[in-house]
Amino acid sequence: MGGIADYSGARVLELPLACATSALVQPQSARHCDIVTRRGDRWDLFSINLPLAEPDELASWFRRHEAERWAGYVVGVVQAIAARSRAAGGLRILIDSSVPEGRGVASSAALEVAVATAVAASCEIEISATSARPAGSWIR
Repeated sequence: MGGIADYSGARVLELPLACATSALVQPQSARHCDIVTRRGDRWDLFSINLPLAEPDELASWFRRHEAERWAGYVVGVVQAIAARSRAAGGLRILIDSSVPEGRGVASSAALEVAVATAVAASCEIEISATSARPAGSWIR
C-alpha cells in the first residue's frame, strides 16, 4: 500500500493494491552491475562499472541522464548493500513490477525493497525489515 492521502489532507480510503515488484539477482564475475527491467511495453537495460562511484557523483550523473534515472533507485540499493559485502564480482539484476510508476503508490519503495532483499540474499547478507533502508544511501 502506498500513497500520500494520509499526510496530504485527502479524503480517500487507501486500499492495498494487487500489484508486486520482484527482483532476481545473479552474481557474475565481471565487475558490472547490469540491470534489466520491463517498463510498460519495453525493456530497459542499464549497466554501470563496479566499484560504484561516490553517492554525490552518482546523483549528479543521474540528474544529467534523465532517461536512466529509474536505475538510480537500484544503483543506490546496490551501493548500500555492496558496502557491507565482501563479494568480488558484479551482479545481474532482473526486475519485474506491476506497481504503476508515478502514481503515488510507492512504486520506488517497492523497487528498493525488492532489490535490497534480492541483492542482500545473493551477497549472503542478512537484513531485517528495519535495516533494509540504510540512512543516506539513496540517490535522489
